[in-house]
Amino acid sequence: MDQELLIIDLLSGKEIILAILQQSKKQFFLFFGGLAFLVTSFFFGLGTVVYHYLQKHVMSTAAIQKIIWLHRFSNLCGGVLLSLCLIMMLFILISYFVIKSDFQNWLEKRVRRSAGFPAVIEDVDEYFLKTKKEIRLAKSDCVLLTQRFNGDKLMIGVEDLGWGLTRGRIFLLAVESRQGHVRSGKLSNKKTAGKLAIAIGMVFLIVGGLWFYVAQVTSSLQNNTAAPADLKTEVVEDSPTTGLLKQQGAAPDKIASQKNELYLDVKTHQLFQTTDQGAHWQFVPLKADWLRGGSYLLTSGEIPFGYFMEDTYQIGKDFSWYLYTTEAGDYLNLYLLISNDNGNSWQKRQIGEKVSGLRYRKVQFFENGSGIVAISKIGATSAEEVTCFITHNNVEDWYEAKSKVLNAPVQNVSFINTELGFIATRENIFYTQNAGGSYHEAVVNVEEQYLLGGLDIFQPPNEVTELTSTTLEAKFYLTKKTGHMYACLYRSNDGGQTWEFVRELSEVTPAD
Repeated sequence: MDQELLIIDLLSGKEIILAILQQSKKQFFLFFGGLAFLVTSFFFGLGTVVYHYLQKHVMSTAAIQKIIWLHRFSNLCGGVLLSLCLIMMLFILISYFVIKSDFQNWLEKRVRRSAGFPAVIEDVDEYFLKTKKEIRLAKSDCVLLTQRFNGDKLMIGVEDLGWGLTRGRIFLLAVESRQGHVRSGKLSNKKTAGKLAIAIGMVFLIVGGLWFYVAQVTSSLQNNTAAPADLKTEVVEDSPTTGLLKQQGAAPDKIASQKNELYLDVKTHQLFQTTDQGAHWQFVPLKADWLRGGSYLLTSGEIPFGYFMEDTYQIGKDFSWYLYTTEAGDYLNLYLLISNDNGNSWQKRQIGEKVSGLRYRKVQFFENGSGIVAISKIGATSAEEVTCFITHNNVEDWYEAKSKVLNAPVQNVSFINTELGFIATRENIFYTQNAGGSYHEAVVNVEEQYLLGGLDIFQPPNEVTELTSTTLEAKFYLTKKTGHMYACLYRSNDGGQTWEFVRELSEVTPAD
């Protein structure tokens, strides 16, 4: 067949071809738009809702880590699929406008790449194009483009691809086209039903997988927070210290390694403290799990059961205290358990309420009867919100200061007093001079032989100390270009806004 004559014949049907092409492109554009909406709703909508729900209900550190990684993986999958959908939508728009603006050039390329028209068989209602895969076109969806001098007809039909998608098929209906009998029209319905069944199966598979994962996390939560079978500690509900535990059994008979020490009975999970290196032990009316509420995870890793974050409790004859929570629902209420008589009697004070995503926590008290409780709340990504609670009357009353959102997990908090304090991530230090009313990033000047990026710059138990009313001092960790880490002494003369290098102290080993 002469390609030049064919192109001339097809150009006469330009308006019809463009109309069918426009309809097909529109269908594909809406299909990928709808797919983008479903991807966004599932991965970023439902996924985020489930993430926040589990984050508020799960207290097991291992389970929370699984949830965080699942959420990140969900965001990654959603981002990739959404990007593909948007790229396809952009490609469809561009391709249509290119074809419309230079139709003849597009047509010539298609004709030259074509290997000719396929054989056509027809029955009463349909045409059948004999390609590698038989194509069925309803006669009602076919339009005459032009009739050639020998009586052959150039036709264009609309092929049903399923899912509401179609595409145009140009074919030649020759005069000698044969009448034939083919399979029943129920075939296309069977194909459509098969595609629908596959789609429904995929939806059930995704929902079932999500449900199974949630069930596994919930089971992990129950296993990690359940009390041991032989624990017989009872909760006193009608005492002035409602919710505190009552001792069951005898106190431990052992020598402590330190004068002031906390001891966890591994059999009963009861807590005891001593202020005389084990000569006498006082019962602490809390469960060990209450001291580990929320996510018990530091930037260096998970804290094993039986160990506790630094500065979340303190033992002393005249003043002992423990930061804890007893709730396991959507929100956690924070309490401080205190004793002023060597653990012979205990009282609790509520610090904060309805705290979600609790992770880092630290308590500091000062000589004037004031104190501060600093906590961090896990955000949707790696960001964390820092909140401080402050007292000025010996733990009797507490108020919540303004929160600060950081773009990285909190590593250390150190306050000089309730007004002046510092919050550190792995690479940055922020300071407040108005009791958490506002925070600003501090400038740490690094000597040429050191690197600042990728460090644990201000780790616990390091603290900022006040040398004079105008001079602060702290120990920061810096890495030399050789790769070794060193503890370096820094000073600030402007309230912690800028820090200047003083001298190198010692090399930091992994054990440090």
